[in-house]
Formats: sequence, C-alpha cells, structure tokens
Amino acid sequence: MKRKPQNFRILSTLFIALLIAGAALAVERPRLVLPEGGFVEIKSRIERSPRHAGWYADVKKAADNVVEAEVKIGRNTQADLMNLALVHKVEGGKAYQNKAKEILAAAYEKPMWDKKWALDQAMVSVGVAVALDWLYDDLPAELRAATERNLAETSLALFQKTVDGGAWWMTAKRPDNTYYNNHNGVCVGASLVVASALLGTEHDAAARKVIVAGLGSLKVGTLDGLLPDGAWDEGSGYFGYGMTGMTLGLSSVQNSLGSLSGLLDHPGIGKTGRYLVATTGPTGTFNYADGTSRINSAYWMCWLAQVTDDAELAAAFRHLQSLENHRGSVLGLCWDDPSMKATATEFPLDATFGRIGVGTARSSWDDESAAWVGFKFGRPWQSHAHSDVGSFVYDWGGVRWITDLSGAPYINNYFSYEDARYHFYRAKPEGHNTIVINPTDAYQQIIDSDSEIVTTQSTPSYGWLMGDMTPAYADAALKVNRGFMLDRYNGNLLVKDELTLKKPSEVWWFAHTAAEVELMEDGKTALLRSNGKTVRLEVIMLKGTPPPVLTAEPARPLPTSRVIVGEYPDAGKITRLALRFDDVKDLKFSVAFRPQEQPDAQAVPAIAEIPLSVQMVRVAEGDASTLLDGDWTTVWSANSYVEEDGEKIFKPQFIEIDLGKSSPVSSVGLGFDTAFQRRYDFKIHVSTDGKTWEQVFHGHSSKREGEQRFHFPAQKARFIKIEGLGNERYQNRYNLLKLFGPVL
Repeated sequence: MKRKPQNFRILSTLFIALLIAGAALAVERPRLVLPEGGFVEIKSRIERSPRHAGWYADVKKAADNVVEAEVKIGRNTQADLMNLALVHKVEGGKAYQNKAKEILAAAYEKPMWDKKWALDQAMVSVGVAVALDWLYDDLPAELRAATERNLAETSLALFQKTVDGGAWWMTAKRPDNTYYNNHNGVCVGASLVVASALLGTEHDAAARKVIVAGLGSLKVGTLDGLLPDGAWDEGSGYFGYGMTGMTLGLSSVQNSLGSLSGLLDHPGIGKTGRYLVATTGPTGTFNYADGTSRINSAYWMCWLAQVTDDAELAAAFRHLQSLENHRGSVLGLCWDDPSMKATATEFPLDATFGRIGVGTARSSWDDESAAWVGFKFGRPWQSHAHSDVGSFVYDWGGVRWITDLSGAPYINNYFSYEDARYHFYRAKPEGHNTIVINPTDAYQQIIDSDSEIVTTQSTPSYGWLMGDMTPAYADAALKVNRGFMLDRYNGNLLVKDELTLKKPSEVWWFAHTAAEVELMEDGKTALLRSNGKTVRLEVIMLKGTPPPVLTAEPARPLPTSRVIVGEYPDAGKITRLALRFDDVKDLKFSVAFRPQEQPDAQAVPAIAEIPLSVQMVRVAEGDASTLLDGDWTTVWSANSYVEEDGEKIFKPQFIEIDLGKSSPVSSVGLGFDTAFQRRYDFKIHVSTDGKTWEQVFHGHSSKREGEQRFHFPAQKARFIKIEGLGNERYQNRYNLLKLFGPVL
C-alpha cells in the first residue's frame, strides 16, 4: 500500500469520475479501514508490540462494556461496532458478534434518519458499514441484506439528498470568505466508508457516484485548508476529528479500489505533522478556539505517513505518542504499523502558521519541564473561533501557568456567530489573555478582521515573535502590537504591548491562571504557585502613565459586559489577573513571567501507606467505596458546576478522610478517570479538628493514567480534604484514593 508522492494534480470532478468508474475492486471483504494483511496483520501486531497489546486490552475492555450495556444509537455507535467487530475477529466467540447484530438491527430505528446528513448520521453509518464489512461472513443472510439496504437506501440516500440540497460542508468557499470546518472530513469521509462497503453490490453505481463527489469535496473542503503550512483554523481537537473522519474514508476507498485519484499527492498533507507537534506544549495542546488541551492521538497521521512514505509525518506521530499514553483505539491497531520507520527529525524550536496567525516557541524538545508559549492572532470569524486576537498560553515546569478557558457549553445560541457567540465570557477578549479597549456591552474586537504575525526571530538563546493586532482594534486604535520573547536558558517569557490610540482611552490587560496568586505590596508583581513550583510576574512600564495596580480576582465578566445566562462560571477555579490603564493614548509596557529558582532537588522522604476504609472517607456526593475498591473502571464523580436555587454556580466538591486521631501525613495518591484527556485541578487541606483547615497543596494532575502522588511537608493531622475544582468541563472523576505518611 505504500506509494511515492508524485507531482500534485488539481483534481477535477471529471478526472476523478473517469478513474473511479473504471476501477475494479482491489480486494474482497474485509477491506474497510484495515491495514494490508487485514486481521492477520492486526493479530501479529498485538503479539509483537507491547504498545499494541496494551491498546488491544483497552479495546477489549470497551467491547466487554458494550456487551453488558443497553443498546444506545448515536455517535458512540461508530466505536461500539468497530470495537465489537475487531475483538470478534481476533478472539471469536458469540458474545461480541451477537451484540453487534443487536446494534445493527436497531441502528435505523431512530428518527434521526428523517433529518439531514450530519455528524450523528455520519458516525452511526461508519460503524454500521465497518461492522457489515468485517463481519460479512458471520452475519445471517437476512440481516446482511437488510444492513446493505439500510446503508444504500437510508445512509447513502440521505447523504445524496443533503448534498443535492446544498450541504454547506461540501465546500469551504463562501460568497465573502473561505470557511474550513471539521464537518467536511467527518460527513464526507463517512460517505466514502459507506460507499466503499457497497462496492460490488447492486448499489455499486450509486456508491461510485458518491466516491467521485466525496473525493472532490475533501480536496476543496479539507485538504486545501491545510495550505500553506499544514495548520487548521479550528485547533488541534477539531482538526483531529475532521482528519480522522477523512482518513476513515480515504483508507476505505484506497483499500477497495487501489487508488485515490491523486488525492494523496496534495502538498498540504505532509505539513500537518509540524503544525501538531509545534502547537502541543509540555502540558497539552494550545487550546485556542473551542478546543481542549488534550493531546491529539493522531492515528490518522500514521496512516497518511505510511501511504505517502513521509518520514517527517511518521516522526511527528511518534513524538505525539511519546507525550501521552493514549487509551487504545481500533484505529491505532489498524493504522499504526510498529515496524514503521520514523527517521530522526529536528523540528524547529519556534514555528508560525501564517494563514491562521498562530505561533509557538519553546526552550527544548527533550525536557518535559521545558518552557513553551503558544499565541494567536489571526481571524475571530473562522469556524469554532473566539474573539481572542493576541491571546496566549504559557507552560513551564510541567505546569500551564497562563491558560485558555476553552469553549463554552453549547447552549444559548453559542453558534450564533452574528450575535450571542462573542458575548460568551470564554469567547470574548476579556475571557482570554489579551487586551480590551474601552469596554462596553458591544464586541470587544472587530470580528471581521485579520491580524498577522509580522516579525519572527529565532536564535539558540531566544525566540521573538510579534503580531500586528491593529485590525482587531481599528475602531479605537492607530496601532496595537504585541510581541512574545521566550528565553530558552531560564524559561522567562516577556509579553510586550505597544498601543497608539485615537483618543485617551481605558485599556485593560488580562491573563487567566489556575495557579494560586499572591500579590506583592508594590502593586506590580505577583507570585504564581502550582505543583510546588513558582513563577514571578512583573509589570514593566516603558511609556505612558505610571503602572496601574495589578489585581487578581475570580474570572467573571466586567460590569459593562453583556452576560450570557447559563455559561459555566469560573469563580473559585480560575483567577483573572488584570491591569487597568485610564485615560491613556500612547502606551508601551511589558509583563514578564520569570520561573523562580527551585531549591536543590531532594529525594522525596520515605513514606508508608496509611490504610483507609470506607468508614474513614466522606464525599460530597456519591459512593466513596469506588475510590478504595482497586477497580480502575469504577469512578467517583461529582460536578463542580451545579444548580442551587435556580442558579448555576461553581461549587468545589470534596473527598474528606478522618483518621480518628492526629497522625503524621505527607502525601496523597489519586487516580483520575480519563487522565489522558483531561487535566484535573484540586487542592489538599489538612486539619486537626475538622473546622480549621490549612491548605498544603494546590495543583493539577498530569496526563497519564494510573496512580499519581502529590507530596507536601509532613505534619500531624486527623482530617485530610481533597477539594476538587474539576477538569475543563468542571467534572471531578476520581478512581483511586491513597494516603501516606513519613516513615518515622
């Protein structure tokens, strides 16, 4: 299946149609998604690769859970059917096959099929098509025929009807702009999977028609969006979602017909690796727009690296996999060849992606405690975008010190780009780490603007990058520039702002942090603390009025802002640092973030586990036994976003231990559900009487599964309380609790 890239040819619909119409089936079933060698190759990978064996164990556990659960049809159906089908082909037996039959029989009963072809219909159809293909000889003839009819007369027909009605996601071109969106990869990719499943049946002609339309659509709706530098408007998460959907379709067509009509020669494909590795910092990805900070598993990149024989893509995939132990996936087993060679590739320390206005700089690729900054200029009006021109995130020492709040809940017209969206706190400038000028209840940046990166300088000692934000503030300013300088030696980050305003104005500077904040008496410095580390923030005035007083308060809208009812509150979890300049016209200042020298590293003192029982543990809600039963699949869960007296508020949840008497304690062991996807913030408090509490730790989980230990100075306490502040979605989900004391 490997092939050498050739000169890229612009794909015309006629050119694709001629190739697809005459292409014979390259292989019989099973053929969708699978690697060359099919299930024989997958079994071999499981046997010879510990990584694949671990992934398969995860897939089998997921399949076992599906076997025991009630059938639910939705986006989960794609993974449910693929997990069941793969485990059945590897192990045999009736349980997985029978559950797959049950889901196939129920998949088309929901009223979702009376609507348009969209994400739900696409993902259900992928699961059904793959299960039909992989289990073809194991299905009763009647169910097999019914499934083929459902795919042809419901899935494929609905796709074609939606396309004929002018599906917005078939192309990125708009009358006044270009709008790339993950729906193209998912919706069109799914149609290719379905069509590939129907090749060689009585529906062959209709299937080939869909393949022709689909390949042309992916070229203009997704692949062209990767130019010129492999980047994506919507950020890493939605990029991975769309690219996975596209690759499901491309791999199925490639396996079925032996050709993708030149589509794999597209120059954007080979550049995606640099984008993903650059925008992934030591603690997670740069979660601009509606994305989260979880690291992209990028199995789709592995498939593309192999079929295009691209060593840099392979190196990028291996790098992303090295950062995080991703939970096993059928796609990993199908697309990750353990024998794939990834040549040593030196990715640059600094990178910019001009079309979307995103840049990054780092101190090292090899140090998990390295300093790293990601920043965004660009366009607020793109898909899933925020009004976040000038915003940034900053990592050092394994902690994200300046954070992006990610997307708001999908409520209250959040996708009303003409009105409500840019009034959500998380989607407007004051909810990001940027500048606001003369705030009112109107938009705080010009949405239909494009701010560019204008200066870059990369040396072994530092990275310097500057953007011109004037277009975003053109109604109030003649010039707004922001620069970022990262010192590779000590991890210092300097954020430099220069503004020339049209008239004396009120200017705000904002930055958000999950760290503890201690303001200094001089009013211009602060200490940020998290996970036992400290960063010093300093305000440096270069031109303008004397520096305003630096403030720190819970993240919340300004008094002048329009408030969206029901948006996740951040009070109590995220602190907003702010500077307010009054009546200024020419302003130049910098804010420096300086990691503080840590004491010489010392070995953690010897500790011994203190046995806990259910009777000793009290929780805010739910069952404490799930923390102590040793079963990683049972989870204690409590949400920090709750409704009280008709209002939704932020409320920390807790786990409290009562030892019965004061004893020396020094460490807590915790397990976090889906730690590889989410970062959990929490505090640890101790008390001798259960009334007066002393905080001894504030920090967050790392993105790895299993027990994580958090140490604090040894002291005597009877009560120990873990105060859960939640993950990016305000969920507290723990599956392990241990307590330790010093060995005396």
